[in-house]
Amino acid sequence: MLSRRATLAVGCAALAACAAPPPAEIGAVTEYLECIDCATVALRPVVALGDTAVPLLRRALERGPSPERVARERAYATDAHERIRRYAAQHPSLPHIAVDTVFVADAVMRLDARIRLRAARALLQIGTREAVAVVCRVSQRPPSVRIGTALRDLIRDAGLRC
Repeated sequence: MLSRRATLAVGCAALAACAAPPPAEIGAVTEYLECIDCATVALRPVVALGDTAVPLLRRALERGPSPERVARERAYATDAHERIRRYAAQHPSLPHIAVDTVFVADAVMRLDARIRLRAARALLQIGTREAVAVVCRVSQRPPSVRIGTALRDLIRDAGLRC
């Protein structure tokens, strides 16, 4: 019989081994969440991971994009807005463009929704009790009305009830 200390050490080692998915799995989930035009193709390897992908997808659904990803999107949108503004200045017949803060905020909001809803789709496709429970829980206290509505639609379209 193992001592209490040995049992604790074995338990901690087991938890540490489970805490971080292997890089290939992280890559598959990240590729799916970040992909712009290939959601269906990129979803297959994520679904194949099954419950192994659930912690990463749960994090994406609950928290949205990482602060680093938001910063990259903000920088990209700021640069894009500046390029559009310069182009519009040379072409006065073009319609008015949004103020830069609105343009950037909209880009970040779309990124957040895209990542959260992709995570929800993958979790529902995985379909295990744990995966579906995550989507149901977040749909009951969504980060925004828009995401809440979309989550409830995804759940309904999957033929599930929470």
